[in-house]
Amino acid sequence: MTRPARARLNVQALTHNLAQVRKYAPGAKVMAVVKADGYGHGLAWTAQTLDAAAVDGFGVAILEEGVAVRAAGIVRPICVLEGFFHPKELPQFIQLGIDTVVHCEEQLRALEACTSGSINAWLKIDTGMHRLGFAPDAVANALDRLSACRAVRSIRLLSHLASADDTANPATQLQIENMRASRAGRKFEASLANSAGIVAWPDARFDWVRPGTMLHGCSPLLGRSAADLGLK
Repeated sequence: MTRPARARLNVQALTHNLAQVRKYAPGAKVMAVVKADGYGHGLAWTAQTLDAAAVDGFGVAILEEGVAVRAAGIVRPICVLEGFFHPKELPQFIQLGIDTVVHCEEQLRALEACTSGSINAWLKIDTGMHRLGFAPDAVANALDRLSACRAVRSIRLLSHLASADDTANPATQLQIENMRASRAGRKFEASLANSAGIVAWPDARFDWVRPGTMLHGCSPLLGRSAADLGLK
């Protein structure tokens, strides 16, 4: 006997929530984060639905997820948010046209040693979450080195908000200021805002936003419901 429980996936709800992202951040490109099997909704279904709604790109956690998104017929940009774990993965990144985040010295050295093909890189800055990324005082040197890499086609900047769900927490404004300072005088596109940043922190939106849970109708803010935020 099969289990009676069912999960019904709603195309209209998902595309409505993407439209809400665009309303909150009208000037930004949207990188839909579809990690963890599309937050449990099915990686292929989620990516294909958002692709049909003309999202600008996709974010995944690991290379295997990026491969699965490409296998689902997606040709839009894909970024692996943890980057590559070993230099041996780089040929597959390059072959499939998948972007990599660069958050540590080991990844930077691997790209400096890469002599075949080219890849788009997102330099991750530790603006205050203290999990991954280059410290603000190391960003200039890392950018100079990435810019000199033969294998690097383009560079963007990226960081992640630690506590944007709490609008009373001053740490988010400090992260925004750190991101702004790291970018000062440079023309690189930048991405900082997750779902909570998109909804509650306008200054965090920059060039790219990265919605995840809000695409599936979950409120990213403490004390605010999904309905309060116009999500389904």
